[in-house]
Amino acid sequence: MATGTLTTSTAVYFEHVSRYFVNPAKHIQVRALDDVDFGVSENAFTSIVGPSGCGKSTLLNLLAGLSFPQQGRVLFRGEPVTEVNTRVGYVTQDSNLLPWLTVAENVELPLEIRGVGRRERQERAREWIHRVGLAGFEDHYPHQLSGGMQKRCSIARTLVYDPEIILMDEPFGPLDAITRMVLQAELLRLWETRHKTILFVTHDLTEAIALSDQVVVMTRRPGRVKAIMDVPLERPRDVFHIQESSGFAAIHSQLWEVFHAEIEDPTHVGGE
Repeated sequence: MATGTLTTSTAVYFEHVSRYFVNPAKHIQVRALDDVDFGVSENAFTSIVGPSGCGKSTLLNLLAGLSFPQQGRVLFRGEPVTEVNTRVGYVTQDSNLLPWLTVAENVELPLEIRGVGRRERQERAREWIHRVGLAGFEDHYPHQLSGGMQKRCSIARTLVYDPEIILMDEPFGPLDAITRMVLQAELLRLWETRHKTILFVTHDLTEAIALSDQVVVMTRRPGRVKAIMDVPLERPRDVFHIQESSGFAAIHSQLWEVFHAEIEDPTHVGGE
């Protein structure tokens, strides 16, 4: 579970983390995160929700070692993150596929970088391309794919090298509602077979409930942890009918009660 206590089963721990950015043009300091303190257990699916600008993406970047806190520590399996964290997989908001590579070549790329032999990386890429529903599109280029297919390719490229922890930053945000649910269902199916630790950023409360074991609610900037809520819905879950599940309405109501106060200020504008 996501908690404020570091235990032997904790995969990730944000220990009193604060992070600020300097705007040199305006000579001001923007505080993105303020004393964020919570942990995520091994094999848990944890979502982070909060208003725009509350530092959700910043938390993932800190765990990936793409930036570092001015105060506090980010612990990965008990060790501080002090450089780029190659043990995590990161699915960003954009698919970030290389346009000059085919689907198969894009998926193989992280294996090639890690020195995996050609035959093995082709077999592993073929397996994951099939798992995400892109069999038959191995030789297509990104511009020949729909947005949903590009996202599937991006997910396959991340999961193919079997990262210890998976970070996902609003991966389904720009997609239409049906494609979103299809990919949510596929992600749950993959998670239920592999049981990886997933840290998932979203602004969609229904999505957070459908996918997660716990939901971390952030305040508006500077981001702090406002609440951590368990999602006790039974698994496996049917994302297409999740709102009909027993207990969904009560969980959604509780989550909205905590969340809505952070988006009531119409004058608050910020970036992630």
